[in-house]
Amino acid sequence: MGLLFAALLLCSVLEVTIAASLKVPPVPEYIVGAYASWGQCDEKMLKAVDDGANVLFWFSVNLECDPAGNPVFGGALPSVECIRNIQKQLVDKSFENIVHLVSIGGWNAAHPCKSHEASEWFTAFHKWNCDIGFLFHGIDWDLEGNDNLDNSNNQFSRHTLLLMADLSKLMKSNGYIVAMAPAESYLDPNTGIFSSDVTWPPLNPWHQDFTYTGRNVYAFAIARAGIETFDFISIQLYEGYSGANYAMNEMGTSAKEYVDQLMLKFSTGWYVDFSHFDADLGSRKISISNKKLVIGLGNAWTSRPGKFLFIDPQSELSNLLVLPRGFMFWDIADEYRVIGSRSYCFACLLSKIPSRKDCNKIVVSDS
Repeated sequence: MGLLFAALLLCSVLEVTIAASLKVPPVPEYIVGAYASWGQCDEKMLKAVDDGANVLFWFSVNLECDPAGNPVFGGALPSVECIRNIQKQLVDKSFENIVHLVSIGGWNAAHPCKSHEASEWFTAFHKWNCDIGFLFHGIDWDLEGNDNLDNSNNQFSRHTLLLMADLSKLMKSNGYIVAMAPAESYLDPNTGIFSSDVTWPPLNPWHQDFTYTGRNVYAFAIARAGIETFDFISIQLYEGYSGANYAMNEMGTSAKEYVDQLMLKFSTGWYVDFSHFDADLGSRKISISNKKLVIGLGNAWTSRPGKFLFIDPQSELSNLLVLPRGFMFWDIADEYRVIGSRSYCFACLLSKIPSRKDCNKIVVSDS
């Protein structure tokens, strides 16, 4: 209670160095990120950390406006009391340096209220985080589309895209951790097309009736805010009918080969044409080094073959040429789920990848 009271004393002093008051732990050198499911807050969160997760994503908040027009944080986030209790138990178990991020959005979630700009949202977030005892070390952008093709959230508005960039810069410059988790098609080095619409068919020639993919919509925030704004970027290979899924299930590419090639494409960079949306940006090169790239996997709720790609970390990712910054998985609620006769613990498997003898070419690129 003493620590909480001390934190609350700082809430009205925005000039204080946030990193100092918040005591933001360093982003792990090797990330094992674990996403809570919608509103999840239970013993499985503790178990995930015991098993090797070092970044927890609490899911999720929406940036909303109350009836009076004030910025508020709604969504599926579990109760503050439950989150605080889980975090206390982790500290009691000597897991003081776990990074706790709150995700913004998710599939079918509302996009941000347009009544407020980045500076107002930053002030509101910092005060809210202060008021609840600095539970979150930063944010993770997870804005996506909607099942209803006519829903307005299948179009990322200019306000939303500017907010993603500008709020990220404010968060980063004030000591918070900033991450994003685009679906694979939302940040895709295989095309230079940019679109704010996320109702495209897959880029690859399959399932063209599935019109829920994007074209580099998250690239805008990177181009506007700068890659230095983002501590790490997680690519969801488990997006519905993703490029990774096509390569592995249709073309016979191995998971190792695909991830190796994908990391090379991201670090080499590619040009995205924003000129029709933002003349000032024009065509910009997007480059993401391995030290910022996190590979996102779905655990045993996925399947292979199927709409959502399953990759076995133990048998398929143990001999990568270069190690990314880490891996993340969706979701903690499905840990220890059984496929066939095997129970899968992704936190366990992903935490062991750097120590395997076959993974002996661990290189972090600065390019």
